[in-house]
Amino acid sequence: MNNNSDFLEFAINFYTWSNNLVTMISNEENYSSKFFNRKVSHIDLKNYKSSSEEFYNLTFYKLLKSVFDNTKTHIDEIENINTVHINKATIMKGNSTHILHKNSFSELHDLGITSPPYFNAREYSQWPNLILYLFDMLFNAEAIYKSLKYKGIYAYNIGDIVDRDNIYINSQMSIRRQMLGFYSMMIFEIVGFQIIGNDI
Repeated sequence: MNNNSDFLEFAINFYTWSNNLVTMISNEENYSSKFFNRKVSHIDLKNYKSSSEEFYNLTFYKLLKSVFDNTKTHIDEIENINTVHINKATIMKGNSTHILHKNSFSELHDLGITSPPYFNAREYSQWPNLILYLFDMLFNAEAIYKSLKYKGIYAYNIGDIVDRDNIYINSQMSIRRQMLGFYSMMIFEIVGFQIIGNDI
């Protein structure tokens, strides 16, 4: 991919902030040191290891990991849960994080499937800012992880959105894409999931 690629320009322009450091992992070395007012560093693809510390050194990753490591999920009270039994199926209406952390189920599951609420995309899914949304998704992912059998599968359907995160952006003029897919995979890594696929 070369510097003039529409995709590269789109990714840097819409997924990064002014004065961010952008690290390019590529087999090409002709990137300039500045791009869209971003500082650019380069790692040669041949020298890049999948176990690289680059990912784990992201400030955002460290924040989520720190919260996860230092927070003991403790739910004393749980709202009334409406439960309906249809043949062998049990349908429960309530906050899935609370239900799963309460361990209401007598057995672990082979599969979890969800299309979670998107950050502030509907009236029923509003958070004051993106960080608080991601904390909620982190604790929900932990609850799902604990409810699955060893080698159980969690299928998670989410896409990026265009919005303000209410932390760095408040103006309608500076709406950016929120990388919900990337943040979700970061959360799964922290919780303990092994990522086996990513379909776009």
